[in-house]
Amino acid sequence: MFESADAASRIATITPHHMNSKRMKELGLPSELRVRFVRVMLKTGEPEILVTSLLDDGITTDDFKELYNLRWGIETYYHTLKSHLTLENFTGKTSESVKQDFYAMVFLSGLESVLVAEAQDVLDTKNCVHQQRVNRAVSFNVLKNNVMQLLHSKEDIASVIAKMTSLFLASPLASRKERQVARKVVSPNKSLSYQRRRRKIVF
Repeated sequence: MFESADAASRIATITPHHMNSKRMKELGLPSELRVRFVRVMLKTGEPEILVTSLLDDGITTDDFKELYNLRWGIETYYHTLKSHLTLENFTGKTSESVKQDFYAMVFLSGLESVLVAEAQDVLDTKNCVHQQRVNRAVSFNVLKNNVMQLLHSKEDIASVIAKMTSLFLASPLASRKERQVARKVVSPNKSLSYQRRRRKIVF
């Protein structure tokens, strides 16, 4: 990919497979795309290849490394939608049902963020060796079991929120700064088996 072992950036033109060219034209998509491949070194010494449409030479490799770190929160949010909320388990196959499911999941994730804020404030004040944070698997499960009482019942909202907050505080996770977990390479078969048979579905 790179002309030399020391190269950190390269601009290339990528084109679709010839079997997809007609479809790309029908969709009004470009027949080619100029992108920049950037190689950054992680703290572990492992290289990471990033692909971007930002071709400006004024943006250095170190800048991309910083941007990559800043984007990580967005990537973990996508993981929340796809893993915790099983976004791709759509209730229908029409574009309308897919949009409906997507916006419902975004609403629920936003609602969860608002509801756990009070519990997180309590955890932030605790004097612990490691900072604690609300367990997202727990919080989404609590939301799943109480959202109807919260939005569509005559029960006092304050009491429902208080009950949910106590559940949010039940099983916090320890947040260890600078903790590094080695990446596990999982075969496609094992990954498929996990997704189909062993993964716990929250929603």
